[in-house]
Parts: sequence; structure tokens; C-alpha cells
Amino acid sequence: MTAQQFWGIGFVSLWHPNVLLESILIQGVYLWLVRGSGKRFFANAMPASYLQIASFLFGMWIFYLAFGSPIDYLADHLLFSAYMLQNILEMIAMTPFLLLGLPAWLIEPVVAPLIRTRLYKKLVKPVVRALAFNVIFVVFHLPPVFNQTMVHPWLHVLEHCVFFISASFLWMPIVSPTALIQRLRPAAQVVYVFFAGNFLMPLIILLLFTQNVLYEFYLKVPRVFGMSLLGDQQLGLLVMLVGMIIPFFSLGVYAYSRYDNILLYR
Repeated sequence: MTAQQFWGIGFVSLWHPNVLLESILIQGVYLWLVRGSGKRFFANAMPASYLQIASFLFGMWIFYLAFGSPIDYLADHLLFSAYMLQNILEMIAMTPFLLLGLPAWLIEPVVAPLIRTRLYKKLVKPVVRALAFNVIFVVFHLPPVFNQTMVHPWLHVLEHCVFFISASFLWMPIVSPTALIQRLRPAAQVVYVFFAGNFLMPLIILLLFTQNVLYEFYLKVPRVFGMSLLGDQQLGLLVMLVGMIIPFFSLGVYAYSRYDNILLYR
């Protein structure tokens, strides 16, 4: 499939107006809740800060980029590399921005019952959070599981829901907007981010240099932009590698600088 053929697929298929409408609707409801009359339904509600609003809206536009732009069509039908880019946008970019945009009073009615459950108390430790995130990611990318998610739309939707939940679970100790789930101290954030971001690196690097095509699904779809199956697979793994290294390394440096400043001014 040439680039001209791809762009000829059609506006609706490539740009998903329904997803754009969903994104705008969610943003409208959010603004009504945090700055409009919707606050009256919550105890101790205060207007969200402009920084929180900007963060949430930015997260929603990342949502549209990942699931409403041509990236989604490429990810669902043609390219493994686009699929990996979509995952990075969802789990590493969209999720923390959305969480940062939620005022404490808005999220606490949902969080309070959750943190009192036995299951949550068992999973609350940072090492468990990081392991759970990475294990879930690995399981969904095992070839038999992956191939099934690509041919069954309902399973594909479930996969992304699980990814969002696991990413939220991972990011909470870093960006939690509520005191009910306390953020880690800067020194602990450095260790947490390093562990969470490097757990998959050996596997990704190993697969990056394999000469075998891992996913049968892509054997049955047209090649696009002249990209080979193996080249697409390697590009996807490279996207995953870079898409995790840069954000986690940046966060680690930021957390370390905060820790260093705390020591300096004691």
C-alpha cells in the first residue's frame, strides 16, 4: 500500500470524528465540574487551577492523537510500530497528564472506597505497582495473546482499558492529586522510576535484534510505506525503548534534583 492509497482510505476512517466528539464532550464535562456549577455536587470543592486544567485538556488531546488520528488506523490494521506508539502515548504520556489534572476533591470519592479494599492494600507497595505494570504489558504482548487482541475488537478495547488502569496504578505514587494516596518522597521516586523504567529494557533490547517476525497478524495485512515486516517490528521496539527511556530518565533526573535540593537546604 502506497502513501497515496493510505490517505485515500477516507477522512472518517483516518480521523475518527466520533473520537473527536468524545474527547470534546469529556473536556466539556470536566470543565463544568471543576470550574462550573458541577462543583456543587462535591464536598469541599474548589475551582481547579489553570495548571490542572491545562494538564487534563492536554491529556485529552493526547487521547485523540492516539485513538482518533491516523495513528489508530495504522495501529489497528497495518503497523506494529504505530501500535507501540499508541501504547506509549496512552500509558506514558496521556495517563499522567490526566491524573495531574484531577483535583483531590473530584477523585477522592472514587479513591476512598478503593484504598480500603484488601486487594489494594496488598498491591499498594511501589515495587508491586511497577511489577504489575510491566507484567501486564508483557502478557498482552506475548504473540498468542497479541494476535487474539488484534482480531477481536472487544478484546482490543479491553486491552487498552487494562493498560490505562495499570498505567494509572503505576503513576499514582508520582503524580497523585490526593493525600489519600501519598506521593513518594523525591529519593524514593528516583528508585521507583529507575526500577519501573528499566524492568523491560533487557527484553526489549534482546527482541530488537531478533531476525524473526513475532506476530502472525502482520503477515496477513498489506505492507504500507514500503516498510518490511521485520523493519516494522524493530521500529516498534525502538519506539517502545525510546518512549520509556526518555520520560522515565527525565523524571528520575527531576526527582533526584529535588532530593538534592532538599539535602542542600537542610
